[in-house]
Amino acid sequence: MKYFAIVMLTVLLASCSLQSEDKKDTVKDEPQNSTVDTELESMMNDTIKEMEDGMDEMKDSEMDESKIEILSYTYANDAQEVNMDIAYELDTEGKISSISILSDNYDLSAFNTGSQKVLIGKTLTEASNIDTISGSSLTTEAFKEAIKSKIK
Repeated sequence: MKYFAIVMLTVLLASCSLQSEDKKDTVKDEPQNSTVDTELESMMNDTIKEMEDGMDEMKDSEMDESKIEILSYTYANDAQEVNMDIAYELDTEGKISSISILSDNYDLSAFNTGSQKVLIGKTLTEASNIDTISGSSLTTEAFKEAIKSKIK
């Protein structure tokens, strides 16, 4: 009886194992869950649309290169001599509509960001009389001198 129970248990376990393998094969042959695929495709399409919309906004906000004025100015700070390039565009009222202040040898990114907040909507004369931008007194003074040289 003991042997008979062991044989039956072995047969039972063997048959369960075979059924499990058959189910695995069946699952592999079934198509992927279409709901998940549809959701992923929808998410991808939404992301692509957002990226395209963002690119369109960037294109709309870019400077019109035909109207850009560029001033180059060099000044010395405590560390080195800095080459500053000021690219700006004026609207029909003579006010700054876009501005970018960069350097090829010094990091002016904080000054550039601050200048966009402070100078957009000002005339060149108003821009040449500002106090400071982003707490950068030397860079602000150099900027004002560059603008004053353009106004003269």
